[in-house]
Amino acid sequence: MLHYIRKIPNKNPVIIHSDLLLFGKKILNKKIELKRILIKHFKKGFFIPAFNFGKKKTIRFDKFDHSMGALTKIFINEKNTKRSLNPVHSYIYKNIKFDSNKYKNNSFGEKSIFNYFYQKKMLWINLGASNDSSFTIFHHAEDICNVSYRKRISFKRKIINKKKIQIKYFYFARKKKLIYDNNKVVRIMIKNKILKEIILKNNYIITYGNFVNILDFLVNKIKKNEKFLLKVN
Repeated sequence: MLHYIRKIPNKNPVIIHSDLLLFGKKILNKKIELKRILIKHFKKGFFIPAFNFGKKKTIRFDKFDHSMGALTKIFINEKNTKRSLNPVHSYIYKNIKFDSNKYKNNSFGEKSIFNYFYQKKMLWINLGASNDSSFTIFHHAEDICNVSYRKRISFKRKIINKKKIQIKYFYFARKKKLIYDNNKVVRIMIKNKILKEIILKNNYIITYGNFVNILDFLVNKIKKNEKFLLKVN
């Protein structure tokens, strides 16, 4: 998998969602090499999710949560790696200037980190993760379109890092249980050349695409059909 990373464009900063375990334990034995390749190839900088889901009212930034994934674990304590202030959609980032204070209160929409990704024309990358877990950008499109099957809620969270930070958080939540069809949407975007794919020897796939192109495509589709992202019986 390592040499395939070099085939991914690197003219802009990137957001990397991944599931390294999908590529087998061998990749974890090469984590030093993986770290070196990512830092060297993506010189413009990169973001890696360090999400916190659930109902915990206090989020510990001083402790690693294994649900964040193997790639996050590799970088979270790396020198000069920082973590954005956000109790739900936090990202660790490297080699890029970023003011996370502007985006700490929102999940999606114009005041969220996802709008920052859009403004910076970043590249969205999925290294092997399932489509269900790697395309958080879909929910940002829902927020932009203000879909009727979600609602805006707010709640309080506390982040503990070097100091305690109290945050009033705004989230675009589901009104009821929904079934998404991310695989269908990804196939459509690949067909329309919004996403590109690299098929590895073991048939696992790396997908990537420009954040602006992905979001503009999704917003256009959702405006025409609000349930575009959903599985409709």
